[in-house]
Amino acid sequence: MSTPPSDPHPGQPGPPPALPQQPQQPPYANGSPMLAQTPPLVPGQAPASGAYAPPGAAVRARNPFGTVALVTAVAALVLGLIQLVSQAMMLARADAGGYQALAATGLLFLVVESLLAMVALICGIAGLVARDRPKAVAGVGLGIAIAVLTSSAGSALYSGLIRLFTSF
Repeated sequence: MSTPPSDPHPGQPGPPPALPQQPQQPPYANGSPMLAQTPPLVPGQAPASGAYAPPGAAVRARNPFGTVALVTAVAALVLGLIQLVSQAMMLARADAGGYQALAATGLLFLVVESLLAMVALICGIAGLVARDRPKAVAGVGLGIAIAVLTSSAGSALYSGLIRLFTSF
């Protein structure tokens, strides 16, 4: 009769049973089987439809109408500030041509400022209705455009009232 091998550590459990070996998965170049199915991206190239983009290469949607609305609205605001400074300088100089020169420059600034605000208004609305585009920049541009147009309308009304009351 054979004797069982002696246990070096009596009372201790023996070694764990061997686990069955799992088949080895093929190594993937990009670390993921989904990424391995897509060809590598060229810088600036969007991933193919249904493919995952590599980490850190998020594709950001832009809203060109919103950007145009914001830029033109800010330009209209800056033009309004330039108008205020130029009118103050004209009033400070006694020989600047009087009321007619002040009215002519005011009208010129008013027309250009209103046109810029109208462009910003139209582009802001177009940027807000665009699908799958960020809306914040378009909303800010639209808000500034509305404020500039309101200011321009008040300025035109003020100028008209001055002409009406000074014509008596």
